[in-house]
Amino acid sequence: MEQEVISKKELLDETGISYGQLYRWKRKNIIPEEWFIKKSSYTGQETFFPKEKILERVEAIKGMKDEYSLDELSAFFSPKPAEVTMKEDLLVKFLKPQTLNAFGDLFRGESYDFHSILFLSLAEDLRVKLNDDQCREMLGFLAGRYREAEHKTSELVGFQKNGVTIWVIISPPSEVIAEAEILVRINLEDKVNQLKKRLSTI
Repeated sequence: MEQEVISKKELLDETGISYGQLYRWKRKNIIPEEWFIKKSSYTGQETFFPKEKILERVEAIKGMKDEYSLDELSAFFSPKPAEVTMKEDLLVKFLKPQTLNAFGDLFRGESYDFHSILFLSLAEDLRVKLNDDQCREMLGFLAGRYREAEHKTSELVGFQKNGVTIWVIISPPSEVIAEAEILVRINLEDKVNQLKKRLSTI
């Protein structure tokens, strides 16, 4: 199904931001360039955006812009992982003890880096859909392959057929057609940004 879009004029009217703000945020990569979608119209070319994503991003920026500089916001919303490490005594305030008991051994060291925290938070979210063996398979896959996609907008997809679970990372926009049940489909960029927001409150 084609994603719902919003025109630039509608976006500015609905959010109350200015043309200048929008394009400053674009130049700083606070809003990804690929969200600026050019389409032909009777007036020539018009710019559209993925509606749900852009409205959520603009509201997040508006809520943070008084406390953070544009450079800080750029780093915050970048698809690249934050430079953060966390020791277990702090991590237990962020993740459930059950999550660390079930999967912490896969990453345990003196501290957990951003990737480890991201993967464990994904496993915590997905335990309502997946059993622990499937979560461990997902964590092993991400530990081995995520770095190949971390600088891109990407999605994690889990398929299951005949009791076997297969994990892949795809770069949208893409339509998945498979003779298998799709167990999970997650936008990893969204998860990275959500994690950064949560870490900033600790």
